[in-house]
Amino acid sequence: MHPFTEGLQGSFRQLRRRRLARIGGAYVFFAWLTVQIADILFPALFLPEWSVRLVLAVAIIGLPFVLVVAWATEGEGTGFGGATAVRDWAVAAALVGAIGFLIMRGAAGPSAGETRQIAVLPLTDVSREGDQRYLGDGIAGELLDRLARIEGLRVVSRTSSFAYRDRQEDVRTIGRELGVDAVVEGSVRREGNQLRVTARLTAVRDGFTLWSDSYSRELDDLFVVQDDIARSISEALQVELLGPAGSAPQGVAYDLYLKGRHLFRERTPASLREASRQFAAAIERDPDFALAYSGYADSRLLLSGYGNLDAQTALAESREALEKGLAIGRDVAELNASLGLLNAFSGEMDAAELAYRRAIELDPKYAMAHMWLGTTMHSQGRLQEALTAFAEAGEAAPGHPIVGVNQATVLFDLGRYDDGMRRLDELARQHPQSGQVRRHQAMWMGEFGRLDHAVLTARRAVEIEPESPLSLMAMAKAWLWLEDPVRARAWLDRAREVGADNMLIFGLEAQLLLDEGHHARLQSLATTRMRTVDPAAATGAGTRIYRTWAGIAAVLTHDYDTAITRLEAALEDGDIINHTPEDVEALTFLAVAYRKAARDGDAENVIARAEAVLARASSEGFAGPSMEVLKAYVAAARGRDGAAAAHLEAAARLGWARPGQVLRHPAMGRVNREASIMALFSRVRTRISGQHDRAVVLASGDGFPARVASQGRNL
Repeated sequence: MHPFTEGLQGSFRQLRRRRLARIGGAYVFFAWLTVQIADILFPALFLPEWSVRLVLAVAIIGLPFVLVVAWATEGEGTGFGGATAVRDWAVAAALVGAIGFLIMRGAAGPSAGETRQIAVLPLTDVSREGDQRYLGDGIAGELLDRLARIEGLRVVSRTSSFAYRDRQEDVRTIGRELGVDAVVEGSVRREGNQLRVTARLTAVRDGFTLWSDSYSRELDDLFVVQDDIARSISEALQVELLGPAGSAPQGVAYDLYLKGRHLFRERTPASLREASRQFAAAIERDPDFALAYSGYADSRLLLSGYGNLDAQTALAESREALEKGLAIGRDVAELNASLGLLNAFSGEMDAAELAYRRAIELDPKYAMAHMWLGTTMHSQGRLQEALTAFAEAGEAAPGHPIVGVNQATVLFDLGRYDDGMRRLDELARQHPQSGQVRRHQAMWMGEFGRLDHAVLTARRAVEIEPESPLSLMAMAKAWLWLEDPVRARAWLDRAREVGADNMLIFGLEAQLLLDEGHHARLQSLATTRMRTVDPAAATGAGTRIYRTWAGIAAVLTHDYDTAITRLEAALEDGDIINHTPEDVEALTFLAVAYRKAARDGDAENVIARAEAVLARASSEGFAGPSMEVLKAYVAAARGRDGAAAAHLEAAARLGWARPGQVLRHPAMGRVNREASIMALFSRVRTRISGQHDRAVVLASGDGFPARVASQGRNL
């Protein structure tokens, strides 16, 4: 054996004989136990946080001394002298250095270059009245957003971390389940204008408190307290915040703003109305608080879709608020995103996209900017770009229900029913009280022919949000698909009671009048609604939908000149880039009107436009039952009856169940009279009838309007 190898083995025998490992291990155990006791007792004794770190440092520094003493006192023979002793000392020093390095590295946490992972739990409300939950959520949510902007720090989404509210589990268990290195937890207590916030950053690996502090301040200092917490945590993690948080708003105003954002996230009619009041109150208290203007504009715009605010009123109020807010903070990401939302509601999609991209440039981690950019792309038929935008929104806010719903919608438009439904099922498990998720489940179940399940799921949405016009409309649409206009109208009437000014109610009313054959009433209603729209908002969604339905009704009442005028105005942009599959039905009705008016050349041009729209949509991946029906319309308008019939067969295989929709389209006359298509309609209606009977049983006892509870269908 080589002399050096033999000598090294001898040194290790010396280490074992002198019991160095046993003594060192015992020391490490008792040092660890001492630090654990200090970590528990010192905060309770109101000793400063550095005192725990001092105990830890002493324990680490003491290890080499203990090992040296153990070596010296256990020695025999030559003691410290001679070549053998020098070699033994070198081995011992190397072992002590390695152990010390590992302990110091573990105590210091991850190195500066490593990605850190952190979760922020909602602060517990310990106020006497127990009415400050919004404040604890708001502080934690804003802190989460601040920390998420730190380069190299991964912050678990609000949805995931807030799911642990009120769960009496050890923070290490929570941290391991969330897959993070550290957890922020704490409490908030408010008495009048006095605020006490405590926060603690705990390491998941060993339960050590990395940092903790308490803040007793006036409410006016709320924003400053939040900023202090964020900076302290970043220092404990050895990272730096990216610049200042901005000027601190007046404290009461910021408290009102937090209430508003807490309510805004719920996205119900009542919560959006109250959110707008909170934002307005924040602006009144502090007119220079830029974020409050963004919150007010967002809540008013969304209330026109979720609630009962007239779209024109919402646009005017939001525009006024954003003009003031942008004058204060033109480079605030939230304000630019709100401007994009305003432009989108006004039908100015290019301007909306520019505003969203500016918001993302200012704050790449602002999830709503990514999400609203995705919805704008989706509305233009840009499915792949929309998916990318929603994925980026999901990275900024993992598990966010609205982001997830939009992702699922794109999957359904791509014809990926199973993938889309799995996404919605996952969201329903994560957010069991989300009416939004249930409504979308019901809508897509109906689209793909699961009509009885659509009724049951829409019923759940109504149970969650009984005053939401959107949930009530989901139930009405489910019965409309089941060819039960009596029940459909009963639910539509309930929706109108709580949301008469909601533009989406008109669209469902139009579909119902079409199914009932009341074409003249439909034309009158659409024309009346057109007159209520501000002429300056000619490109708005409301103007377009009213003109489209007025034109379709005019074709069905044989008023072709009026139909051409209305539909041309609704489809005034002849560039197919700005058309989506939703426009194809209107284009085919316009082609019919041109032919009836002996304008065959114009009819051919419009059919070509419709074909180009479908070709572009197919290249984007659009698929599913509705896409096949639209292809049937265009094929029939072109005179290709066999192709139209084939597309209807394909739609039925995918679950399509709206024969009345096709029977009323004037371009489909010859196709509908073919024996194979008549047999197809018979099979589809047999399936609808069976699902209707099951739906009645499933929906029994769920609070249906009494006047329709015992009525059958009116086919």
